[in-house]
Amino acid sequence: MRSKLKEYLDIEISGLGVKKGLPRLIYFLKKMRYDPSSNAIFMLRFCDMYQMDGGLKKFLCMHYRRLLINRYGIFFNLNHNSHRGKGLFLPHPSSIVFGAGVNIGENCVVYQNVTFGAKKKGFGKEEGSYPQVGNNCVFYAGATIIGPIQVGDGTQVGANSVLICDTEKSSIYAGVPAVRKR
Repeated sequence: MRSKLKEYLDIEISGLGVKKGLPRLIYFLKKMRYDPSSNAIFMLRFCDMYQMDGGLKKFLCMHYRRLLINRYGIFFNLNHNSHRGKGLFLPHPSSIVFGAGVNIGENCVVYQNVTFGAKKKGFGKEEGSYPQVGNNCVFYAGATIIGPIQVGDGTQVGANSVLICDTEKSSIYAGVPAVRKR
């Protein structure tokens, strides 16, 4: 458990210029206490890392999952098919839905009320019916990303847009349904 948590701390806080050891731990604990974004991401990471373990870790995963739902309205399934890459940033962690098979790349930004889900009936139980998101993407407030689509690296999806098609690398999509703007 300690090794995975240490990896998490190194990944999430390494770019902040905080010295190793006790100052890093103190900084991390302050972020957990006063920053809702860091708190929500830590709980998501913990659940991603330990969802298949048993005992106390599984109990903490279920507890954190309930906290994420009750405190922030962040819904996700404890599923080995989904993955959220390092550097995920949730500026306003509120009402975000991650479907069971959604894979999010590294250094992505997800604002409030964003939904990543399946398009088909039956809650998307088929393999590959969820979005696959590249690296460095930004999803603005209220965006909905639905279906078995590939979101290219560096894509930005505008507020209240509904994205139902594959995207090109480093592009902007907006509207209902979302179309390429640039």
